[in-house]
Amino acid sequence: MWKTRGRNCFLALFGFLVGMMIGRLGDPQPVMLEKVEVTADGLQLWFDAEPKVAAEHVDGALVMRFDAEGSSRQGQLQLNGRTVNWRVLRNKGGMLLNLVAARPLQAQWHGAAEGGRWRLEVSLTAE
Repeated sequence: MWKTRGRNCFLALFGFLVGMMIGRLGDPQPVMLEKVEVTADGLQLWFDAEPKVAAEHVDGALVMRFDAEGSSRQGQLQLNGRTVNWRVLRNKGGMLLNLVAARPLQAQWHGAAEGGRWRLEVSLTAE
């Protein structure tokens, strides 16, 4: 009786572990934000793959959400002689990019695959 119970426990544990390993194979790896570069009119964000992107304007600031992971960072850039503060923050659902200036900002963005990575270029204009 104890041999049968021990064998059943072993088989149950073994099946559970194999199931966990198979589940991890089908689980996609998160997109990673690798670096942020300041350009003449905005930012370039480099990812290891294409992220999902959503953006909205909140009281003149631009807020972009990326379905990605990475480290928080911040900085400033100059747009037509005026300072624009930017900050990348980790959030529950991914990463947030906040762009704030003294005047409301408008933005256009486009992404492209480049050298096995994904480059997202954010071009800014002040109203």
